[in-house]
Amino acid sequence: MALYLLLKTGPSQGSSVLIQDGLIIGRRGMGKLRLKDEKASSKHAKIESGELSGFILTDLDSKNGVWSHGKQVKQLNLIPGTQFEIGTTVFEVTESQEATPSSLTPKKSGKRWNEYLASFLRQNLFNFSNETKELTPFRPALVLDFLRGPQTETRWILGYGPRKVGRLSPDLPIFEEQASDISFEIFSAPDGLSIRPVGSEVLLNGKPLSTEVLKVGDRIQIYGTEIEVDFTE
Repeated sequence: MALYLLLKTGPSQGSSVLIQDGLIIGRRGMGKLRLKDEKASSKHAKIESGELSGFILTDLDSKNGVWSHGKQVKQLNLIPGTQFEIGTTVFEVTESQEATPSSLTPKKSGKRWNEYLASFLRQNLFNFSNETKELTPFRPALVLDFLRGPQTETRWILGYGPRKVGRLSPDLPIFEEQASDISFEIFSAPDGLSIRPVGSEVLLNGKPLSTEVLKVGDRIQIYGTEIEVDFTE
C-alpha cells in the first residue's frame, strides 16, 4: 500500500508526496518538503522505514519540534489519518495521491479513516501466526504516549484492533530487554477499549494489570517504560 503526505497548509497546500525511506522535511528538505517556514529547521525531520513494516517520522533535534494532536513527539508512526505539524505546516498521511482534506472522510457512509484501515487490513495484513482474528475499528482511536524508557517521546495512534504489544511483537514492539515476547493485548469490548495482560510484568496505574477498560490518563508500565493513555477522533 502506497502512502502519501498531504500538505494541508503552506505554499504547497493541497499537493502530496509519496512517502519513501530517507525523505527529509525542512527548509532544506526534498522537493515539496522544502518548507518556506522560519519556524522549521533546515533538516527538521526524517522519514525512515520501520524495522518490521511501515514508516516512522523522527524529529532531527529540531528547534521547534514535531507536534501531533497538541503534543510534541520525537517519533511518530505514519499510518493513514495521522496528522502532524512542522513549523506552521500541517501534514496528513493518506492512501491516495489525489486526496484532499474534504475527501478524507466519505460523506455518504460517514466512515472514518480507522474503519477504512481496518477494512484494508482484513484483506491484506500478513498473518504472523496461524490464528485468524477479526479486526475492528477503535472509536475513538487510541493514543499511547511514551513518557519514559527507550521509546520516550514516541506516540502510537491505534485505529483498529486487537493489537499485541511486546518485546518480540511483529505488531507493536517494546524496546525493553526484560519484557515478555508479548506483554499485553488491546481489544474492543462492550464496555470500551480494553487491555489484558499476557506477560506478568505489566502494571496499570502502579498495580498489576488485569483485564480492564482503558481511560484517559491511565499509565501502563513495563519495567522502565511508562506509557500514558489518551484518545482522539
